[in-house]
Amino acid sequence: MTDRIRGAARRKAGRLAFVFALALAAPASAQTLAGTVTRAGAPAPGLEVELHRVTRNTRGPVARVSSGLGGAFSIPLPPVQDTAGFTVFFATAVADGVRYFGPVVHGGAGDTRYRIEVFDTTTSRATVDSVHVTRRDVVMIPGSEGGWEVAELVRVDNRARRTLVPDATRPLFGIAIPRGSTAFEAGDGGDGSGSPQAGPRQAAGEIVRVGDRVWVAAPLVPGERDFIFRYRLPPSPQQATLPVEHATDSVNLYVRQPSPDIEVAGLGDSRPFAVEGDQFLLYTGAGVRAGSKVGLDWRGPTPSPVDPRWAALGLTAMVLAAGAWLAVRRGREAGARGG
Repeated sequence: MTDRIRGAARRKAGRLAFVFALALAAPASAQTLAGTVTRAGAPAPGLEVELHRVTRNTRGPVARVSSGLGGAFSIPLPPVQDTAGFTVFFATAVADGVRYFGPVVHGGAGDTRYRIEVFDTTTSRATVDSVHVTRRDVVMIPGSEGGWEVAELVRVDNRARRTLVPDATRPLFGIAIPRGSTAFEAGDGGDGSGSPQAGPRQAAGEIVRVGDRVWVAAPLVPGERDFIFRYRLPPSPQQATLPVEHATDSVNLYVRQPSPDIEVAGLGDSRPFAVEGDQFLLYTGAGVRAGSKVGLDWRGPTPSPVDPRWAALGLTAMVLAAGAWLAVRRGREAGARGG
């Protein structure tokens, strides 16, 4: 039963973020998806291009072509069924074993200037060390026995013009989590469909826990990428430390109310925050330096009135939706500059 609840909650979180992104995506005006694949601004011929369709109940590839001379491709859009609820399309291209995503277009409309950009790959440690953490959201839900259910969303930014791929000796990038945490579980990042508007799907094995670190083992394409994972803080010793090993633009800690009395060190003062009828205390830090620590100290458990897994995942969906909105806005701005 627990596994079914968690699975349904993850899918719900992904769908919410995806629907949010779709509501803000601008439709185009043709019935064919036609465009180019480029690498470093030059045409990239001979690459596999897949058309993906996502509806309320189904998702997956529906057509496949290869980019031709000049990197060009053209794929007719399949008919849209009114019973699908909503239908969107996007295309991907595979280069050097890495899949790259183009923007979303609404069903019934296409795009004749579609573009997918691919990149060369690197395993350079200097490039790996340049990966930047732009956001870390930590959601804490009090458990009925005094511990905490925790969901984290970490957004990393590869600012290089190459895709980082893991070498044979170690994963790419690590995030430290509190010592003594248990019940680690990786969750879906992005929208669960692979849509670039809300981030590519986080597939099994892309993040793994080794000791008290969560490692990214998946290729990191240029730009931002979200990763989601969950764990549990035990009721004893009623304190924990959240390490911030990498310089991070913003750290946001959400503590669901009611909760035990909790003291938070290393972030700003709390303020009330509400989402979908749930109340939280929000602690925020901006420009958090590498090597910082967020201290957590709580006393006296207060039972949570709802299943903490559902509450944590519900807020994760909200965080994903906010990220999707930012992705859409950046896409529009980039499109405006490109046009």
